[in-house]
Amino acid sequence: MDVLPDTSFLVDLLRGRTAAVDLWKELAGDGAVAHLSPVVLYELRFGFIWKGDRLEEAQFEAVAATMPTAELSEHAASHAADLQATMTRKGIPLGQIDALIAGTAAAHRFVLVTGDQGLARVQQAGIPVRSYTG
Repeated sequence: MDVLPDTSFLVDLLRGRTAAVDLWKELAGDGAVAHLSPVVLYELRFGFIWKGDRLEEAQFEAVAATMPTAELSEHAASHAADLQATMTRKGIPLGQIDALIAGTAAAHRFVLVTGDQGLARVQQAGIPVRSYTG
């Protein structure tokens, strides 16, 4: 199984939050390959620069080095636009950044891994999601 972790998951993983760490271990045990979205990479790097948190940045870079990057292609952008329109028609808000992350997962047929309950709602549009929060 291929997965695409979102920003919330990777932040929780870096901070040692039990639910995220347990899911990471479970996915690794199942032989899942985690891919890195360029949009998630942007969000995380911006956060590190903004906060000046060099330790968390170094921890992230070590994790990111183990992950192939999922291309943010025209195909992924089309999935993101379709997904955002679908969710908006259903009355479910979905921001552009989240649409790009979920669209990338959809384009590559990855399972989206998130702790963000708002983003997890993309399941309603047929995107497979693994969430570790209630």
